[in-house]
Amino acid sequence: HAERAGQIYSAQRDLRAAARARALAGRALRMSGSYTEAHEQLNEALTVLRESPDHNTVQALNELLAIAVFGGSEDAATVSAETMELAQAVGAAPALHASILVNAGVGQLFRSQVVHAAALLREGARLAEHAGDTYVQARAMTNLAAAISGFEVAAACDAGWRAIELSRQCS
Repeated sequence: HAERAGQIYSAQRDLRAAARARALAGRALRMSGSYTEAHEQLNEALTVLRESPDHNTVQALNELLAIAVFGGSEDAATVSAETMELAQAVGAAPALHASILVNAGVGQLFRSQVVHAAALLREGARLAEHAGDTYVQARAMTNLAAAISGFEVAAACDAGWRAIELSRQCS
């Protein structure tokens, strides 16, 4: 549907709306595991969205961040920094900030930067809880449990149990 919406907006010469639709298509592709296609869609969308940044730009960057993190990209740290800076600049909602922090935290965890990862994940969990986003909070707690399991065993167990409780609320 997003692809068709993009075609309609393009035909009407509404480039920003077409870019938002392209970003949604990129998100759907990322979630289905088509990272290369998603990356292309998101970069094309961001070419337009970056001209006048807003929350849509931040959402698209967060999707690109997720691809960079889970794809093991060398530019994950750069995308993470840009996404966090822009989120703050445009006053993104707490739930979006939480998702960005969790993605960035997972990126740090993949790089074995466990203290940095734990800090990002804890703050992501706190913001997600504040925003009422149990899905993002559960992601944060799951990854926090993994991050701290080697040196804070009791806290890791608590985080893991909390993640399970939150996950049950999501279904």
